[in-house]
Amino acid sequence: MNNSVSAIEQLAQKYNQLYLTPEEGISFTGVYSDVVKCGKIPESISYKITQSGLTGFSCSEKDKLMIEETPAGPAEILYIYNSSDFDRFIQIMAYQCEPVTVSSVMNSAEISGITNWRKIESHMKEYLVDGGDPDEWKEELRRFTLNRSNYQDSIIVIRRCRYSGLTAGEAGFTEEEWERYSRKLMIYHSISHFVTRKLYPESRNIFFNEITADCLAMLFTFDKYSASLAKKFLGVSKRGYNDRGRLANYYFESRDQLNTLAVKISGIIDRVSSFVSKMLESEAGSYYDILMALQEKSKSGIFEERKALSIFR
Repeated sequence: MNNSVSAIEQLAQKYNQLYLTPEEGISFTGVYSDVVKCGKIPESISYKITQSGLTGFSCSEKDKLMIEETPAGPAEILYIYNSSDFDRFIQIMAYQCEPVTVSSVMNSAEISGITNWRKIESHMKEYLVDGGDPDEWKEELRRFTLNRSNYQDSIIVIRRCRYSGLTAGEAGFTEEEWERYSRKLMIYHSISHFVTRKLYPESRNIFFNEITADCLAMLFTFDKYSASLAKKFLGVSKRGYNDRGRLANYYFESRDQLNTLAVKISGIIDRVSSFVSKMLESEAGSYYDILMALQEKSKSGIFEERKALSIFR
């Protein structure tokens, strides 16, 4: 690793629990409670911060930390190149530092409700500089934390992977291209779900939301939407399911029903393709406008097959 601060190290400055080592039962210890629930820095953590650095992570220079401005507000995204780093990050941040087995098919996660003690410390400094009474700080802290957005963060974490599990050959690209495209596809696929959850909480049909997430991902990656590639991603066609796409990840019933679902989804993708083409021709304001238009139009029944998907929920 070079001398610059890595993406994970940047986050460790905000979330000191990343200096902890996942161990069974650690979430019940005083050390974990001090770091996560009280914002304290035990001596063992202090030494790592000032001397030994972040251990347990390889911290690839290909890791990427970014903030994307979206219609639903800023989304913070961490792309992790090494799978072992992704697993450790998920264990610490999503499972309270317990050494759970992270599924190999988990390639992304949105972790919410993370206490950012740096925000609390910053507010305390402002409070005291403005003449606040130190004896009244506990009451001020109570008021400040009534609004969780004042001190809690969320982050989208993404593992390096082949998008939808497709090989470069299956997707129609070189290995180098497909690794680069897969990263961007994963990022904007996850951002699509972030925006949809925030702005369209009533939109809970997982299949339609996967279609729109693939759509936004392709728009940001290729500046166009490809129905044929969208069908490859989910493994669908007018003949049914092809055993290669993601659809089987979301539906586990009979093969006949899986094929029926695949045919319906294939039809929706064709309609989405036509709709997106018209929006691109009309010079839509942004790709996010297309995502939101798809969600809005779906309410009016323009994608009539979407209603049929509800029986597979």
